[in-house]
Amino acid sequence: MSMYLPGLISLGWTPVDIGPSTLERISSLLSSYKKILWIGPTSFDLTEEFSVGATQLGQILNKASHNSCDIILVGGAVCKAVKAISDSSSQYTAFENESIVWEFLKGRILPGIAALDKSYPYQIPWDDVFSDTKQPLFVDIGSGNGLFLFQMARNWEGSNFLGLEMNEKLVVRCLQDVASAGKRNL
Repeated sequence: MSMYLPGLISLGWTPVDIGPSTLERISSLLSSYKKILWIGPTSFDLTEEFSVGATQLGQILNKASHNSCDIILVGGAVCKAVKAISDSSSQYTAFENESIVWEFLKGRILPGIAALDKSYPYQIPWDDVFSDTKQPLFVDIGSGNGLFLFQMARNWEGSNFLGLEMNEKLVVRCLQDVASAGKRNL
């Protein structure tokens, strides 16, 4: 195996991992950023022999997360590589399904969102639903009997919770429970 600088790989050759000079350049660049998005693996071959670059990049990101940098990981291989080396104080937002993120970044409407728009095409007066619409909103799709959402609303008063359920009997029961509980974040 040989090492080449980026851009100097011979035609027809395939890089198998990210090298030390590239990692060094990435490390110096990342220190000034407040948000980092890592999509996909660093190598074409995900065997342990060629995952050194991913591990080292994960260590660089772990350090950046301690410097108030938001790290967003996209893809199963990326999430696995970073979780293997991160400590308990590291903070990441992780999406294991790359294709959904790519669709979103391309500006396409996601199927779940399209289904919501199609099934309820009316404007919702959110100020009538939640007491503070500026609070974070958590959505539970297929919320069943609503017990999970009720518990979350009790524990996290500073957030809003929205349950989406297709079973009409469960929806009616949950709405009655919400009305009787008097919660304005659920």
